[in-house]
Amino acid sequence: TTGFTKVVNAGGIYSATCTESGCLPSASGSVSVRQCDLTSPKAIGTKFGNQVLAMKWGNAIAITEVVEEDGQTRFYPRGKDFFNFWMDKYHHSDELFACINTSVSAGNGMAMPLEVSTSQAGYTLGTKPDGAKYFVANNPDLCAFWVEKHIAKQNGNDVVIKNFGGIKSIATINNMDGRKAYFPRGVNFLTEGLSNTNLNIQLDANFNASILGCLNGEQTAWWGLAPIQALSESATLPNGFQNGYGMINGELHWYIYSPTGARLGVKENVSTQPMALKATPNPAENQMKATYTLQNDQNVWFSIIDNQGKSKLMENVQGKKGINTKTFELSNFTKGIYFLNLQSGSQKETIKVIKK
Repeated sequence: TTGFTKVVNAGGIYSATCTESGCLPSASGSVSVRQCDLTSPKAIGTKFGNQVLAMKWGNAIAITEVVEEDGQTRFYPRGKDFFNFWMDKYHHSDELFACINTSVSAGNGMAMPLEVSTSQAGYTLGTKPDGAKYFVANNPDLCAFWVEKHIAKQNGNDVVIKNFGGIKSIATINNMDGRKAYFPRGVNFLTEGLSNTNLNIQLDANFNASILGCLNGEQTAWWGLAPIQALSESATLPNGFQNGYGMINGELHWYIYSPTGARLGVKENVSTQPMALKATPNPAENQMKATYTLQNDQNVWFSIIDNQGKSKLMENVQGKKGINTKTFELSNFTKGIYFLNLQSGSQKETIKVIKK
């Protein structure tokens, strides 16, 4: 036999037997599974769309949030309490959480835990103006795709390479009911697809074809428009994703499961991020005013999502440098918890709001 797979949910010793039909003898042995070795980072969830990993930092195994900022992929080690306060967890993440050996930290886990040394081989330490510490890899793994990589436009839609729970695939992005829907494509989408002028694919100026070697999918029909087998209708759902079907042509797409940050604490109604998003009054009955700060005149998007992840409002606003305000009419909203999102470029901030 050329190999076998045994699915296990915990560390330990497992017996395994290899056989081939019509052949003798069979071979038996034992396999030791040590899931906490973590020779490479393991995805365990998301926070407002950012990938969250279980990652080894020297002798410490810490929850680590991956954020794309200022042209860098930054790794923010988080405290143990980050797991239950901030995250949208992937399936089976509890098993990897058992490997975390760091303590809780300030800000419900937002601060770097004491067990993580500020000196890490292969990484450079950085500090933000608010004191937050992060690491940047000196020689980044270009095939990791912990942050999705933009590579092209297709009929005005973004084309990215995304890590779907270990499955690295080209995907086009559409807006489906207020959420980013990812349509997986074959590895030939950017080769054969370029020859089809109807697809109207425009590669980014800095596109490097060598990254296509990182993909672990296959060529598919219709110039790569058909999804790869690992992300087809019959595929097992990757951790953290669910699928849906286009309303017009029924095309299969995937989106991040529960991207709303549903564990955001009720008291956390004021953002501490650069745009300083705030909502008043909160709770609100009929109207709510959002206040936010911008460093420059720029275009921003507001959206309001309910606690089931469904978009209730999406609006584009031209903001001005300095303090801005935006009033939202909530009289037609049912009572309950919602999430107010503000996005500009790669920056996104979310706060919990309540309609009473």
